[in-house]
Amino acid sequence: MNWQDDYASKLKTAEEAIALIPPHARVAMPDGAGEPRVLIEAVCRNYRQFEDVRFFQASSTNGLDMFQPEMAGHIRYETFIGSPGMKSAFWEGLLNGRADVVPTYFSTVERDIRGGHYPIDVAMLSLSRPDKHGWCSFGLSVDYQRTAANAATLVIAQVNDKMPRTLGECFIHVSELDAIVEVSDPIAVSPMPPIGPAEEAIGEYIASMVNDGDTIQAGIGKIPNAVMKALMGKKDLGVHSELFTTSMMDLAEAGVLTGRRKTLHPNVSVATFAQGTSELYDWIDDNPSVQFFPVEYVNNPYVIAKNDNLVSVNSCVEVDLFGQVAAETIGFKQLSGAGGQVDFVRGATMSRGGRSILAMTSTAGGGKISRVKLFLDAGTPVTTPRDEVQYIVTEYGIADLRGKSNFDRARALIKIAHPDFRDQLREEYQRVYRIDPLA
Repeated sequence: MNWQDDYASKLKTAEEAIALIPPHARVAMPDGAGEPRVLIEAVCRNYRQFEDVRFFQASSTNGLDMFQPEMAGHIRYETFIGSPGMKSAFWEGLLNGRADVVPTYFSTVERDIRGGHYPIDVAMLSLSRPDKHGWCSFGLSVDYQRTAANAATLVIAQVNDKMPRTLGECFIHVSELDAIVEVSDPIAVSPMPPIGPAEEAIGEYIASMVNDGDTIQAGIGKIPNAVMKALMGKKDLGVHSELFTTSMMDLAEAGVLTGRRKTLHPNVSVATFAQGTSELYDWIDDNPSVQFFPVEYVNNPYVIAKNDNLVSVNSCVEVDLFGQVAAETIGFKQLSGAGGQVDFVRGATMSRGGRSILAMTSTAGGGKISRVKLFLDAGTPVTTPRDEVQYIVTEYGIADLRGKSNFDRARALIKIAHPDFRDQLREEYQRVYRIDPLA
């Protein structure tokens, strides 16, 4: 049988395809802009037919109906990152046992699946249309999809003519699919968020730490976009990043992002997934200057470190005066997961000439809460341990913590806290440790 006939024989409606999912199954789904929305919507419409089925993904672009009260006993949603659009519904789901978090680093997800620590029964993929040889691209979400498909006994594919055909180590053949649902579903976009004065200042500070020819990693959001904007005057930058964004495309279009000086994959930007505007998705389609690989490769600190002068930029929620960084919760309330932050902190530290940067605005709650604290809030897990933190940046400056004592760390961090909170932090530290950190 040729692949075209094989393809045609596997075509089903979304309802027919999801009906194949057995009770008590674990289902892996692509994340972000690559999530199979038509299949997810079919699952939510037909939730009564499922019995204790777990659906697993890194993050969602739109938020999911899988957290609704009626899903209890039918569907359970699990994630290791989460996403901004899911926050309130996800927290409600956590409180009611309809959702949960799997603590893990992004780089270890494939190992967890392959080793049976997080077994997968069904892979629910989102793919581009097949080429003339029957190969589909994983598109915008490559990360753990190949490993999930290899581990699963049932592979359901949403084949979307709107999904960009990305290049790299990111293909699966029609013969490996068990059920195919053809759709024409617009890809979810993430518009460029507005950048305020605080983010602009952070962007300028970080840009001052980036040299021509460096390789960069950054995420999505106000601070990463401000950093990319501030890098417009640089030359021959490269990218090795779990995420490729619209801001990175803008750098490439401006001739700043060339990858000419990269020591790993020269002339090519490397990522494991992409998220941004529709312009990004059009630009990335069949574009050999951006290549996608599984997250086990992209986020492996040893692979990251093969890029000389790797500059890692990640956001965080708060930092205490020891340098412990929180990026997952506010107290007990789950916001996100560790994701790839520690992967890139370690990789950048190991890179020859590398720099690891964690950035945040100095306050939250409309200026009422300091993000620099004496101690992290009760119930807050440490995302990046103090032993691994190098630079912390706010709109008030740069704190270099590498090689610093506890006392010197406190001094450096108080100096980049918001001025309204510096005296308070100084007094709190002095009350506990009986020494003035700014003396």
